[in-house]
Amino acid sequence: MSSDVTLVTGVTLAGCVLAGGRSTRMGQCKATLQLPNGETFLQHAINRFRQCEQLSRIAVSVSADTERRVDDGTASLNNITMLPDDCVDLGPISGIISGLQFAVVAQAHGCLFAPVDVPDLTADDCAGLIATFQRDPHRFVIATSTDQEQLEPLIAIYPVAALPALEMRATTQQRSLVGYLAQQSSEAIHTVRIDNSNLQNFNDASQLVRWRDKQTETERA
Repeated sequence: MSSDVTLVTGVTLAGCVLAGGRSTRMGQCKATLQLPNGETFLQHAINRFRQCEQLSRIAVSVSADTERRVDDGTASLNNITMLPDDCVDLGPISGIISGLQFAVVAQAHGCLFAPVDVPDLTADDCAGLIATFQRDPHRFVIATSTDQEQLEPLIAIYPVAALPALEMRATTQQRSLVGYLAQQSSEAIHTVRIDNSNLQNFNDASQLVRWRDKQTETERA
């Protein structure tokens, strides 16, 4: 879509950090992992969303175990809604549904999602997704990597109109979000390219160690 398309007025968005996974391979709760500056991954993800003034409300989708670990009463969680994810066996679709339900209550047109374990994702990256949605708030806006053009269904904006179909899909064995998006027409989806390095997520401790070493080297340079 060309950059001269007028933004639709009155479009509102909620934001939801996805932190409901079990973190089995990591061996510890990803939300409490720390950046080199001491900030936790969750605090960092929330602060990124707080830089997006278009987000009227922010929530975090969490498992019960994660909620116990992060609900420490610190200022980082002020005005943040915790959405307990009691259906972690359903996979990421559960967090997407919780976020969209939250957006409906907030009377938003859609919800911006990002996992807690993508610390290099920037507020500018999120702003690009938001601006695209504001031009056409009835379509999905999905991040793609610059090198592979692979859809990133967890770094995306879903319109609230998608909620009933996703709730129905969650009751079946076909719960893949990639599969769901593949069923949508090309006209129903906008994609926004984001630098591949900003989309890196962490599944095990070795990946995290390499990332931290790289961050330390960058700070020393």
